[in-house]
Amino acid sequence: MLEITKVQLDVDGDLNTIDNGENYDELKAGDSVKIIIKVSNEFSSADDYEIQDIEVAIEGDGDLD
Repeated sequence: MLEITKVQLDVDGDLNTIDNGENYDELKAGDSVKIIIKVSNEFSSADDYEIQDIEVAIEGDGDLD
């Protein structure tokens, strides 16, 4: 299992840490956003998994236009 340990938003150079279940409500149209996700590999050494690609779904609840 992979576990997300930290999520950060870099909004126009300002780094913000997002806690579990927390929303970031300060985005404005035209903001430059980078999403940084740190993941911990919780698979045991006995598990024989090869991780090649990870997909992340980002959900927004507003219209920035």
